[in-house]
Amino acid sequence: HGDSTINVAVDSEGRRLFVANQKSGELTVLNADTGALIHKVATGAGALSVAYNGAVKQIYVANRQAGTVTVLDSDTYAVKANLETG
Repeated sequence: HGDSTINVAVDSEGRRLFVANQKSGELTVLNADTGALIHKVATGAGALSVAYNGAVKQIYVANRQAGTVTVLDSDTYAVKANLETG
């Protein structure tokens, strides 16, 4: 796809895959059963790693080139914060 998929986190309960795309600087959300695209959101340059915390319904994307961690709501995919990593 040209997005340079680099890391994946799994929401086994919601049957979703959260995919960090380094080249495009985006988070892609896919249906774990069908592979269908659910959502795509820009997070920052060099999206390198992704983690999911179902207890607080948040997705975390580490953006290497931007020097940030983007925090997203896992229900709405809205960006809640962009934390500077220094």
